[in-house]
Amino acid sequence: MQIILSTAEDPAHRNAILAPLAAHNAAMRGVSEKSASFGVILRDAEGRAEGGMYGHLWGGWFKVDIAFLPAHRRGHRLGARILSTLEATAVARGAHGVWMQSFSFQAPGFYQKLGYREIAQLADRPPGFSDSFLIKTEGFAAEGATLVVEEDVSKDDRDAIGAGLRAYSNAFAGGGNWSTQDFLVHDDAGAIIGGLHARTGRGWMFIHLLGLPEQARGQRVGTRLMDLAEAEARRLGCLGVYLDTFSFQARPFYEKRGYAVFATIDDYPRGHQRFFLSKRLDR
Repeated sequence: MQIILSTAEDPAHRNAILAPLAAHNAAMRGVSEKSASFGVILRDAEGRAEGGMYGHLWGGWFKVDIAFLPAHRRGHRLGARILSTLEATAVARGAHGVWMQSFSFQAPGFYQKLGYREIAQLADRPPGFSDSFLIKTEGFAAEGATLVVEEDVSKDDRDAIGAGLRAYSNAFAGGGNWSTQDFLVHDDAGAIIGGLHARTGRGWMFIHLLGLPEQARGQRVGTRLMDLAEAEARRLGCLGVYLDTFSFQARPFYEKRGYAVFATIDDYPRGHQRFFLSKRLDR
């Protein structure tokens, strides 16, 4: 087996890493579950996305992936109405909780006023600020008239909303220097059989996926992947690495490498827990 680093934004790489991980999750839980994405998109007179909020539902929880309102759309509790609409939609589809992350210069206070509870902060992400992790498990009631919920928000719309949020964030914390790292495990025939997918920006690496098929386990391939990822994070000047794992996955593996749990969400999915772990590289 050979491990090759790719920095290309290639969905095929992510899917190749996700496949063995999804198979493992299904085997451990006895159920295969796909995520469902939806959101509320604010459009200009020409129909172009200029703001909004979207996320995905999996394991009984709705994760707000991104939220941004341009300056001329703020006020009049529009943000609260959008979030309330998405909460109601998620609950109607079986969610028992909603969560998100928000930098300290963004909107953690806004979410807390709407019933969200901060369960942790990741310090110095980005440097000089913090990343808040917030959850809500009750008090879901649609506020006022519901807005139109769009299914499977397109990449163009996601990119447009993300560009607005990045411009806002850059004014506080500078450019994020975002990049993708895919450490791809190839078998002897050259096929990609798994690997590690990470995203680096604002001084930290986030390990989003680590998936290996059964035949690649027990050979320290996971250890090699983590070694390579951490080495790349150091090369890029990251302060640390963070990741998440479920109670049916690999928490002990990460803890043996010096990662520590800084946040936990119970019943994610039902009967299990989702753990968030971090490791500083500058200490």
